[in-house]
Amino acid sequence: MKAIITSKYGSVEVLQPQDVARPIIADDEILVQVHACSVNPIDWKVRRGDFKILTGRKPPRILGEDYAGIVAEVGSKITRYQPGDAVWGFVETFKRGTYAEFVKVKAEEIGPKPENLSFEETACLPLVGLTAYQALIQGGRLKKGDHILINGASGGVGLAGVQIAKARGCKVTGVCSTNNLQRTLKPGGIYVRTLPSFESLILGPLLNLIRAKKVRVLDCKASAKDLAILRDLVENGNLVPIIEKVYPLEQVRAAHTRSETGRVVGKLVLKVV
Repeated sequence: MKAIITSKYGSVEVLQPQDVARPIIADDEILVQVHACSVNPIDWKVRRGDFKILTGRKPPRILGEDYAGIVAEVGSKITRYQPGDAVWGFVETFKRGTYAEFVKVKAEEIGPKPENLSFEETACLPLVGLTAYQALIQGGRLKKGDHILINGASGGVGLAGVQIAKARGCKVTGVCSTNNLQRTLKPGGIYVRTLPSFESLILGPLLNLIRAKKVRVLDCKASAKDLAILRDLVENGNLVPIIEKVYPLEQVRAAHTRSETGRVVGKLVLKVV
């Protein structure tokens, strides 16, 4: 299969198209032919070495987390899916990659593709949708009538978060950049971060013991259950994907370069098939 291989940390030049062996699935796994995947900021942050403490001496061989595609093969223990099914999903960062023609996944990590979206539209939603949903519902304990502030509201996670919060009957304030965000929290408010930092991982839990304002860090998880909720939101028109541009897989360097500007509105998608 064709794939984008990352053999070392560095600039976009380390992203190399190569022909590699396609994954071999176990009895409880599914092989998906990827039609489209997306570029997320975590991809180029991993690529340039920002998370070496988690990724080690070498980066993941293939980057990418979310995808949409067609089931190509199923293991003998798989009963829910069969070859030809259109699916979408998310593979957890640092484990496997979706910048490739095929990816192997578990049944609990995927779901049926929303029927009203193209593969490109679908591929831009799993990571940002799951991140936003889990941050709001699990991290922020969001409920109807709450007032929520979403920082970075024009980015992928922010756009999904605004729509999910509105669909749940919340009052939403969105900003595209801000300083001293903690000062805007009311006593008892919760600030949910979607990327780890020293302050949030080490200082946050300690300070949470003595102050009313809380900080939580989200570790986004692949979840078929949560994907089903997102699918309902999509098919009911409450969650609409926003795509800035679709690139052929071979132009992944250009997509990373654009993403690194920090000015992307919506998502950047890579078309594989």
